Amino acid sequence: MKISEVMELTGLTKKAINYYEELGLIAPTFSKENNYREYSQKEIDRLIQISILRQIDVPLKDIKDIVCDNSRIKSILEDHMIKLENQIKAMETSKNVLRTCLSGLENNLNDLSSITNELSLLNTSLKMDAKGRSDYMKKHLQRIFPGNFGKIICSQYGGFLSEPIDTPEKETAWISIVKFLDDVEDFELPGDIKNLYDNLSDDFFDKAEENMKSMMHKMISFSNDEFEKYMIDIINELNVTDDFKSEMTSANDKYLESEMLIKNKMKAMGYYNNFENNLKTLNPDYAKYAERAKYLEECMAKAFGVDTKSV
Repeated sequence: MKISEVMELTGLTKKAINYYEELGLIAPTFSKENNYREYSQKEIDRLIQISILRQIDVPLKDIKDIVCDNSRIKSILEDHMIKLENQIKAMETSKNVLRTCLSGLENNLNDLSSITNELSLLNTSLKMDAKGRSDYMKKHLQRIFPGNFGKIICSQYGGFLSEPIDTPEKETAWISIVKFLDDVEDFELPGDIKNLYDNLSDDFFDKAEENMKSMMHKMISFSNDEFEKYMIDIINELNVTDDFKSEMTSANDKYLESEMLIKNKMKAMGYYNNFENNLKTLNPDYAKYAERAKYLEECMAKAFGVDTKSV
């Protein structure tokens, strides 16, 4: 086969074909009649392989060994497929970042610095690992919610940030959480409830965190029947404590009034819609925990005659 035919079949230039011959990647024979190069099907196949490998940025110095081993070619192509998939994912991530930024720039079009900072923040947030996400969330939750109250809020979420952000839906949810945490103003507790939280001891927090982890594990792992029994046991245990029952059933109880005020303020600031709902998308376990925790709260309120509105 003449070089003109090879050029047509492979899409390579004459210069490239000759160059690969100089490197020893192909070895055409010479016609005794006219001293022209003759290319066999083996050379054609080799040139096509070389062309493909060059298109995926395999160095020429590695190609000679690779084309002599079909298993290596397969491995190289598989690795490139993974690379392409990662590039596609990165492009999807960039698209999600841009979409979120664009949705928040309607009233901020002239502030280039703000646009740049927001893009940088959201892009960086998507590169965080589980620990990075946890640290970021704790830092901002403790900024938003002051003192010991912030510590209690943080203890509810630390165990739900280990899930990988591996879908566009999760990326969008995490970006929304980051944007909310970065934009929302600090939360002010009512004075009496602030004093209550600030006076709690370190021992209390250690025990509360341990109990919280245990409760979360049970509420997530229990079957529906097991959860119902667990909930009944909690209510029955509290019901035999006269002091607790008296406190819970007191319609004018100052603590309950303050607690409802906190929940209503958190609802007004968008905490439940922008933070909790997106965390449910990030981690199905949290969605299950939140649903059961709300149900438990409603059942306890009903059992003790507490007149409270569900958030």
